[in-house]
Amino acid sequence: MSRASDVGPELLDGLQKSLPTMPVWSIREGRSLLWWPCELRQVLAIEEPRTDMGIAVCKLTIRTQLIQDVAIVGKTLDLLAGLNRMACMSALVHDETDRSIALHTSFYVHEGSLGWITRLASFASVAQMAEAQTMVDGLQTLLCESGGSGDKAASAHPVKGVRTQVDDMRAVIGGLRKGAVGMPPSYGLEDFQESTDSYGPDPSLMTNFDEGGLTAEFQFHGQAPAAARLLARMLGQRPPGFGSALFQADANAQHPSYGAGCLTLLALPVSDEDPQLVNRLNLQERDDWTRAQGIGAWCLGDKGITHAAFLPAAVRRPGTFGMIYRNAALRSAWAGRFLS
Repeated sequence: MSRASDVGPELLDGLQKSLPTMPVWSIREGRSLLWWPCELRQVLAIEEPRTDMGIAVCKLTIRTQLIQDVAIVGKTLDLLAGLNRMACMSALVHDETDRSIALHTSFYVHEGSLGWITRLASFASVAQMAEAQTMVDGLQTLLCESGGSGDKAASAHPVKGVRTQVDDMRAVIGGLRKGAVGMPPSYGLEDFQESTDSYGPDPSLMTNFDEGGLTAEFQFHGQAPAAARLLARMLGQRPPGFGSALFQADANAQHPSYGAGCLTLLALPVSDEDPQLVNRLNLQERDDWTRAQGIGAWCLGDKGITHAAFLPAAVRRPGTFGMIYRNAALRSAWAGRFLS
């Protein structure tokens, strides 16, 4: 693979230029960028490219650790599964291997998507840090009240030391929310029509939409082995474990932190509502090559295990909703494979 097809370094260059306090409070370490806007550290890491459907693709991960040395009880994962219902770009994930709770998101990028992924990842990075600054103290308190324990994941710059003058990312997000107050819905028919008409065949089993929202069903394969599903098809029968995941988009949604935007929900056709399974889905999506942009989080919603994401008006561009729509199809298929 030629180095020209490796967009990772160029993506990190773009992010380093776009984020506040860069490069003063940041360090480049190979294919990673470390950023300290406060005592919490964010790590932006880009994997080596791999060939996916003939295209060189890199995966970017953005992670801000909130709590370290975590000791959890059952109620702790209930807490995370509930908080993730309000996810915008990042998921709250508990990793028992390093005993941490962190916010995490990821993006897949290639030469053709470098420009808009840089802009979207820059927003996601700032939004993630704003959420981290907002919730870290309260999350630590709730963790203790639920019977668990953990310490704030404070981190010092290796040269400059502890960051005492904080760059309040909450003010950046607050400005975006203020600008969205009173504005008409930013997502609508144009976005929904584009999502079904562009970028190749429509991946849904069925789709309906109007000015206020969209509903679609995407293929999902559950617990049955692949051989059993293949045999059922050969016999003209409905495959065991076959179902559809329900995708819904609300163009009139309001988020308490981000204001106007579009709320998307992907509900799986499974009966299990175990918060531990929800956390496993978030962990596995973090680590797997799913091909779906890692915007949002798995949570326990009204319909059970659900993936939730909120698209603020500030990130709307032609194709943004279409990306989320196509990602829902990829995510439904991936979740079916993971759960089988």
